[in-house]
Amino acid sequence: MRLPVIDYDAHPAYAPFAGQVRAERAEVVRAAHADARNLVAERLGGHLLRPSAPDTGLAKTLGEHGVVPFELDAGSNRSLLRYLDERIEQLKSTGEASQQIALAPDRDDGGAGRIGAICVELIRNFDLLAIAKTQLAAETLYVKASLRCSTPDNAAFQRQTITDFPDPATVGLHFDVPTNSIKLTLFVSEVEDLEAGAFGYIPGSHRRDLDDSFDRIATDILCKQDWIDEPIDLMALPNRLRQRATFGGDILPGSEMESTVLSKERIITGPPGRCVLFDTLGVHRGGMVLRGERRALQIGFFDAAWGVEVGATTF
Repeated sequence: MRLPVIDYDAHPAYAPFAGQVRAERAEVVRAAHADARNLVAERLGGHLLRPSAPDTGLAKTLGEHGVVPFELDAGSNRSLLRYLDERIEQLKSTGEASQQIALAPDRDDGGAGRIGAICVELIRNFDLLAIAKTQLAAETLYVKASLRCSTPDNAAFQRQTITDFPDPATVGLHFDVPTNSIKLTLFVSEVEDLEAGAFGYIPGSHRRDLDDSFDRIATDILCKQDWIDEPIDLMALPNRLRQRATFGGDILPGSEMESTVLSKERIITGPPGRCVLFDTLGVHRGGMVLRGERRALQIGFFDAAWGVEVGATTF
């Protein structure tokens, strides 16, 4: 699948900055982009080439579409969901929006150990380690988990445009960089629609041209550097290298491109117990809460080829 190519020279929010690009600065920015791209290609290389889908089960659907929703049995998991909801309520009382969970079920850490045990049970029950290693072509994984409570107050970080131009309906659409990963999100509260934090995914978008992926990942790495002056330095790149992994906020509101992208997006809602397993190389968004709150448990499986976070559990 080919991702949208935005014409930044014609974009009213970006075009005015083109005249501020100095030749010496452009040379530095382009060299930095080339360095970032080479690093991505060296570390991830063929890991971003998705294999043929296995024959059965979750792995087959994930391999073909990049996303698969499924349900935990509400009856047998009622107490588990109630416990997670109570833990998130306690988290809210401390003023925090999220909590990282160590996958060490034997540790006495005020409840996080039990949540770690819940994560380990989910991983085992659905054979998620094997699925992740196959999907990501990874020899070693590291795994992270977190409890999250998303509200209108903490959803602003999802706004990914780098100017003050009005948000399009596609805002938030992106693929994760620079990691190679799959994630499982378990809804702990009911999620009714996109404004309430529903999950959006473009099926099949995890399978695409490697060169385009490398370029977009490098651009996003570059844009996160402290020395970069956005959006001037973005305009120092040729238009084909301005394309980003976090492109959703840069699509023009009301454009044909916006309509086309939205027509391909699948919105996933559901009651407590709904799970979404997805490949983060595919275009997605979630947790952009404009109304109420979304409570969720998320487990991420990351290819260690890019590096391992300090304290992460490896498998």
